[in-house]
Amino acid sequence: MASIISGICSAMRPLAKELIKNGLVAIDAVTEFVAETGEQIKDLVAEAKADLACADKEKTSKDETIPSTGSTVHGNGSTKR
Repeated sequence: MASIISGICSAMRPLAKELIKNGLVAIDAVTEFVAETGEQIKDLVAEAKADLACADKEKTSKDETIPSTGSTVHGNGSTKR
């Protein structure tokens, strides 16, 4: 009985080794994919922040004060004292 179990274990060893190797390859591929996806998300967040900052600067530049009257000209052309 022990020799049968020993024979089965020695026959299963190469299969187990291949499964482990394939698992390691899969883990490496998933790790690389996650890292690349994370970088793309960081880039998108940075671009979105830059767009918001640009839009905020444009809004600020549209709301300029008129020195002679003390009124503020808004982007829509209306004034406010």
